[in-house]
Amino acid sequence: MKRIIPFLILLFPTIALSGLDLRAGMGYSALVQRFVLFEEDTVSATNEGKLFFEGNAGAKLGKPGFGGNWMLSGGTTSFFGRGLCRWNKTFAENLSLTSEFSMDIRQPYEGEDFVGYIKEAGFVRIRRRWVDTAVGAKVAFENKSYSEQSLYSYDYTISKFKFDFSNPLFGNDQLGLSWQFAFRHAPDSAEAGYLRNNFYISWDKFWKSNYIRADIEAERRVYNSDDLWGDYWHVNGALTPRIGVGNKLTLAPKAVVEAYRYDWATEVYPKRETVELDAGIEWAFSPFIRGQLAPKFYISHAEKEVQTDNFREISLRIGADWLKHKKIWFYSNLEFGQRFYDNEPPVEYSMFSDFVFIEGSAFGTLWIREGLRLDLIASYSPEWHDLRKDDLTSLYFSTNLRYEFFSR
Repeated sequence: MKRIIPFLILLFPTIALSGLDLRAGMGYSALVQRFVLFEEDTVSATNEGKLFFEGNAGAKLGKPGFGGNWMLSGGTTSFFGRGLCRWNKTFAENLSLTSEFSMDIRQPYEGEDFVGYIKEAGFVRIRRRWVDTAVGAKVAFENKSYSEQSLYSYDYTISKFKFDFSNPLFGNDQLGLSWQFAFRHAPDSAEAGYLRNNFYISWDKFWKSNYIRADIEAERRVYNSDDLWGDYWHVNGALTPRIGVGNKLTLAPKAVVEAYRYDWATEVYPKRETVELDAGIEWAFSPFIRGQLAPKFYISHAEKEVQTDNFREISLRIGADWLKHKKIWFYSNLEFGQRFYDNEPPVEYSMFSDFVFIEGSAFGTLWIREGLRLDLIASYSPEWHDLRKDDLTSLYFSTNLRYEFFSR
């Protein structure tokens, strides 16, 4: 009960505010995996039904003033609650101040395998703008406490300090620079604590209806241990242009590179590089329906002694997007391809053999009537390996029926 009291203190003020948007509903989710274990077909399945109640209160989030949102969900296996409050204030000369505090609580019912937790997070951010130039500073924290400790669930606190700067380079574009310092403290697992520095560069360019964005991030993480175990540099970059060709065709290619460099490289933590090239195109069949087609090439390279991270992957992604405001939104994505490993894996890594795969997903919302809507999420991911015992199939399904019974 003591863990729930702070959550209720946060929740009640947001409910009491004027200008409520309230929603209630019921939902169901299921996760199913099929694989071979000891020469026998094995199916692992979990599912949960739930009732939920959620809403916004006060001013709309992101605008000046005070606002909040919250959600309560009681399922067949656990209780979950979330509350958030945000305050915005704009001063003279384009100076703004934003603060936010949120709390999540999950409590599985007796006899369940999952542990419960409570998580608090918050930040204070100040930002100043001069015509095209802006600078900002942010202080944030996150604290998570579990009901039971284990190798993968341990209490921790993360503190973050971030500074950012943005300014045009060549007129109709924007350059962004950021630096963030963070440290994590885990009182029951000293080696899980770390120091982290993140450096960000982003560049956005617009011309006519065209757009290009470039992102680069570098991270240095040092763990609180007596050796170099786990310490690394991580760098990733992405280039994502969108170029209109006529009224209906849009070129949307993508190039992504990523690299890890561990101070003490091992088979578990190898030095690794990945490259993804995606030649995407989009076609507007109507103002409401768009289709996507994207051949993709992906390569992962690691040191020779690593058996699991040296492979190439070719695939084709097909997608469709159908959107009518307050009527229907439906997005589907289907990708099929094959992965080729560079070397024949040893017996202990036989599951990392060449395989053919399909990854399908769908997200949808149907407004049945004013205030009543049905949400759907589904994914299906089978893999067919050279050896049948290494085949793997995953299926996820979630649906919510929600009703907005009061709106300002």
